[in-house]
Amino acid sequence: MQRLILFSISFLFLPLLFSQRDSSSWHLSGQSIDQSVKAFFITGRNISCPNVLIYKKDQIWDTLYLCTYASMLPYFKDSCTVESIQMDGEGLNEIVLSWDYQRIYKNAQINYTFYMIWDLDTEKRIFYMTPYYHRMSEDHVYSIDIDGKILDTTSTLDSCIYKSDFKIDPNGQILNLNITQTGECPDDGCWKKFEGVYFYENKKLQWKKME
Repeated sequence: MQRLILFSISFLFLPLLFSQRDSSSWHLSGQSIDQSVKAFFITGRNISCPNVLIYKKDQIWDTLYLCTYASMLPYFKDSCTVESIQMDGEGLNEIVLSWDYQRIYKNAQINYTFYMIWDLDTEKRIFYMTPYYHRMSEDHVYSIDIDGKILDTTSTLDSCIYKSDFKIDPNGQILNLNITQTGECPDDGCWKKFEGVYFYENKKLQWKKME
């Protein structure tokens, strides 16, 4: 009992100790229902991994820095939903993180929800996506005279919009269904996954088409 109390006290002061050491500030962004997994956003100088999970393993608290992000995947900050789900039938539950992100494009606000799934046993990310993605970019074409003077400028709009029905069922299967897409999406829309069912077995993410 005394050992558990000491572990609890050390965990409560862990963000404070880190803050004193490197002048960083730890913000609790979310936690699982049983409070065994907590997500933090860290601010401060020279912070390369601002998102961190602190989780309980055999009554001892461990730390996982979420450094291995997909290209351009934004960090969660003030709020993050933390769900604990057993997906492969062994070890610690897998952790599903989800958070909202807003982007302003041409005075219009575009809202996203991002999902990431982590295996705490291997400390590796096994899945990420957003079920709604909106990409808009402009390419400028210049008309130039013989002296190099710009006569006219035109812009061409490149768009990629997709959305899908996304959920994780009680058996730990990831369902990504009814994908609709407008425009050509480079790299499969950056975060779009194939339509179908994903499941986690033998520490590997498997995929199959929906029957």
